[in-house]
Amino acid sequence: MSYNGSGNRNGAVGDSIFHCHFYPHFAQGMWELWRVHDVFEAGTTLDAAGRPAAGSRALPDGEIAAGTPIPALVPIPTLAMAPMPEAQVSIAKGQVQITGKGNPGYPFFVPGVAGHRPPHPPLDTIDDGGLPRHIITGGTFTETHTRLDFSKEIVTATATAIPEAGTAVEQAAMNYHAARSHASFKPDGTAASFITNGLPPQPGAPFADPCIDDNGKASGTPRLYKAAIIQFDLKLNKAGWHFPQSRILTLWNDVAATLNGTRPPEPLFFRASTNDCITFHHTNLSPGMYRQDAFQVRTPTDIMGQHIHLVKFDVLASDGSGNGWNYEDGTFTPDEVLERIKAINAAGGLKSSGATKAVKLTPKAHPFFGTLGAQTTVQRWYADNVLNNAGQDRTLRTVFTHDHYGPSTHQQAGLYAGLVIEPQGSKWRDPETGVFLGTRADGGPTSWRADIRGGQLPRISARICRLSACLHRRQQADQSAGPR
Repeated sequence: MSYNGSGNRNGAVGDSIFHCHFYPHFAQGMWELWRVHDVFEAGTTLDAAGRPAAGSRALPDGEIAAGTPIPALVPIPTLAMAPMPEAQVSIAKGQVQITGKGNPGYPFFVPGVAGHRPPHPPLDTIDDGGLPRHIITGGTFTETHTRLDFSKEIVTATATAIPEAGTAVEQAAMNYHAARSHASFKPDGTAASFITNGLPPQPGAPFADPCIDDNGKASGTPRLYKAAIIQFDLKLNKAGWHFPQSRILTLWNDVAATLNGTRPPEPLFFRASTNDCITFHHTNLSPGMYRQDAFQVRTPTDIMGQHIHLVKFDVLASDGSGNGWNYEDGTFTPDEVLERIKAINAAGGLKSSGATKAVKLTPKAHPFFGTLGAQTTVQRWYADNVLNNAGQDRTLRTVFTHDHYGPSTHQQAGLYAGLVIEPQGSKWRDPETGVFLGTRADGGPTSWRADIRGGQLPRISARICRLSACLHRRQQADQSAGPR
């Protein structure tokens, strides 16, 4: 809300979560959603019983046939109102029915089915492991739900393929958000323009490219990182204390050395400069189940994401989570990919819209790691320049990123990382080896420690440097004067 109101600088649309970061509180319900719409919402028409009237615009609901009412949004007098929906929406038996062409508005362009997990975002998957973008709408499963075991396994799955480039409705919504200005009116009838992102769809940002300035122009210096989630028996100290199910992020080129013990394991601290546009390839190599141990119950961990803080992103495609009516923005484990492929094939194969015959799926090996069923998805983040009232850069900081599908499980096991924002134009060097960071194809090498060379420091840092030099000169003068 700090820049350009809801949706921020890049005009993001969707459900953003905000919550207490003490996870017992989070698990007990201390969280909320901030929903940002992209079309005018006049409120759902209700019948005499207070339920959505037949054929009205309402949110889909797996348990309520008429759907869930949408509250009316009261326009702000000084701002342009959002345009009316282009395609029309109604609810039939709890599911969305869309008629006409164009953007029906969030969340109706998301091809989810009420009561079922939504698909990955469009343009999100680089390597699918043999499992194309899809949605499961039925099937059979086995489940254990006891005090110590929350496991569940899909046996058969009725699944429908969804184009990776987006359905016709998704593409219409992308085109809508790729236009910067939409003719509209203020509540008093004055002509005005409703502003959306205005840049074309990107992997990790199909609706709201974060790498944009306040005038709607593409911005940012490209930077690429390729990281993977791994599990191994992590040694914690020289006494041999260890954690058998530790899960951490590491760059692609460091995976093998970390697993075989030739590289000391460390938390992933990766770096960017102010105004960098970061593409983050997220590969999942970890197991699909966390086994019961002395601290946690047996828990499915079939999907993991990277929920980052503070930087700008398209909340529908780079939030690393599945909040509200959003997509399921995460990366399946190889176990989950293989389980789904087996279950879909057991039900006859993957169906496609308009196809007369379902297709049997075959697992694929990851092109870099060779792991059968391993997936890589993409996130897109912008470390935009943030100035305070004194003109000082407040971007310089450590940005927290972590899994949001099993945070109570994974943060205890080590699955989190830090994006360190450095001064623009700086270079980063390993203080022991002298090797400069960020020179490899995967964005590495990287480390939690680095010498920061050059760059444009904020004014307050420059004042601190001058003060430090002054104190050093005073100390030298005191030493030359002898004891007092």
